[in-house]
Amino acid sequence: MENVVTVNFKETSKAYEVLADLKTSNSSLKVLSAGIIENKEGVLTTKDGFSKESTGTNWATGGLIGGLLGIIGGPLGILFGGSLGMMLGDLGDLDEVTDKTDTFNNIAEEVKLNDTVLLILIQEDDPKFLDSYLFDNGAEKINRESLASIQQKIVAAEQVQEELEKEAKKKIKEQKKEEVKEKADSKIEAIKEHFKKI
Repeated sequence: MENVVTVNFKETSKAYEVLADLKTSNSSLKVLSAGIIENKEGVLTTKDGFSKESTGTNWATGGLIGGLLGIIGGPLGILFGGSLGMMLGDLGDLDEVTDKTDTFNNIAEEVKLNDTVLLILIQEDDPKFLDSYLFDNGAEKINRESLASIQQKIVAAEQVQEELEKEAKKKIKEQKKEEVKEKADSKIEAIKEHFKKI
């Protein structure tokens, strides 16, 4: 099963060590992409990472992790914060057996609490293998959600974001139209006052 795993470490340096190991390791772990995100003064920033999906150096652009970060760090994430996951939470596969963790909430909340989260996109038959490896290397908390569930939430969030952007543009246009009308009316009134003086 393909999963998105979020990991918090007791020590930030351990997150970087595990990432470096995942990046260079040819172990039986099938990691497609992984990266570290940090909270810098309320703004999520991508740190080190890798993606076997792309050949470029910008691992956080495109792909699943890029989509996640775009939603959480974008307008919806800022607007709804930790409740974003709840808002999108019912979109997951109902037949999926999970512990009801929500990756959107986890990332948003954990980065605020701990400043650093390691994200891993992995294909795994048994999560115990990765969990054991992570706990042996200083992991404090591990959460996972299926790729299918996350991808559905990303698509839904992107659609919501598009609708909000359209609505915002429409309101700005209406507001500017009203401002122009008010300015024009004010100038017309001034001209009428001049006519009264003639």
